[in-house]
Amino acid sequence: MDTVNVPGGERPPIVIKHRSSTLPVAVVALAVIALLGIVLIVGGFVLLALTMPKSIPERGLETEFAAGDAEASDRAALIRVEGVILEEGYGPFRRGRDPVSAVRKRLKRAARDKVKALIVEVNSPGGGITASDLIYRAIVDFKKEHPGVPVVVQMKDLAASGGYYISAPADWIVAMPTSLTASIGVLLVHHDMQGLLDGKLGIKTHALVSGSHKDILSPYRPMTEAERTHLEAIIGEMFDRFVQVVTEGRRGKIAAEDVRALQGTVLSGRQALEKGLVDQLGSLDDAVAKAAELAKVKSLRVIRYDDPRGLLESLLSARLADRIAVGPIFDLDSYLGRGGSPVLYLWQL
Repeated sequence: MDTVNVPGGERPPIVIKHRSSTLPVAVVALAVIALLGIVLIVGGFVLLALTMPKSIPERGLETEFAAGDAEASDRAALIRVEGVILEEGYGPFRRGRDPVSAVRKRLKRAARDKVKALIVEVNSPGGGITASDLIYRAIVDFKKEHPGVPVVVQMKDLAASGGYYISAPADWIVAMPTSLTASIGVLLVHHDMQGLLDGKLGIKTHALVSGSHKDILSPYRPMTEAERTHLEAIIGEMFDRFVQVVTEGRRGKIAAEDVRALQGTVLSGRQALEKGLVDQLGSLDDAVAKAAELAKVKSLRVIRYDDPRGLLESLLSARLADRIAVGPIFDLDSYLGRGGSPVLYLWQL
């Protein structure tokens, strides 16, 4: 406290009090710290966005014990194919991931690890024709390059259409009694929205084309009979390819005419066994036992290859992360809108 004397000495001294400025200074300091924190966080996200590659770079695979004898010296690799088979990542949080590259990556690792057997676990309704064929070719190439390594397929809930296509080259197929499989056929989807746009919304669409079939499968007009005949020929060609893959993979177990006679029907595991499309009913343990028998070893330690978990997967539970990765819901319209082929080896939509 300071005292100021007034000249003349008649009036009492004026007392000037200095108020403490500790509280305002603390508030300002906290505000500055908070602002700096926000700037650092935003700057970090901006830097991450600028430096992030367009596709996730290939990282090493982690191994995890999956089944069999944990003490066995001989190893088998377990590769999982789950969800709709597409050649590119599909759905949220799947940037840079797809089943085709995942299978190829794991086959290379299995070859490098010199495994005694390969077990492919399939739980898929199929998907794109090309994507299914690429996985099929990868498995066939693996068999050619490693003739002493048996390939066993274990079907889970669903191994239909493209899911069966990629299973066909296996040396042995094990299905659960509750599995749904087969659906050997081709699906082509065409939306005709002319009635909705013209009749309901009053929207007319006009396309100028260089040829009468240039806008085939356009959703803005009905399909002509000539176009239908042409597309049916394409479907027939793709179906012939499917039948060939099945009969080559199941040589001596089912004839081509019997495959065609199925008419794309989905079958239970037991029905597929009766038709010669699978070799055995059982679980993963049965598939492992059969793989050991074909590899001529006493027992197998089955390892699964997993991608290293990223930040998102680390923050989420493993179960939720797996759901995000697989993406069980297939949005056909979105897939076609991104240039996906309308001709599919797919059961249901």
